[in-house]
Amino acid sequence: MINEFWLLGYLSGKASGLDKDFLKGTDNETIYHWVDNYCRAYPAKDVGDAARELVKELIEQKGL
Repeated sequence: MINEFWLLGYLSGKASGLDKDFLKGTDNETIYHWVDNYCRAYPAKDVGDAARELVKELIEQKGL
């Protein structure tokens, strides 16, 4: 649960800091699922690594 709060806070802060609304239209369950899959695929990485990769992917997906 703490990781979920941290993750959402990180993503919100990153969106604000970059002035890019890459979270629009993406629900929390989708975010958690993506991060869970990332962490399974890359067990040596941590939730911070997953969050940074998710930011990149969402920005690319949404053409921001």
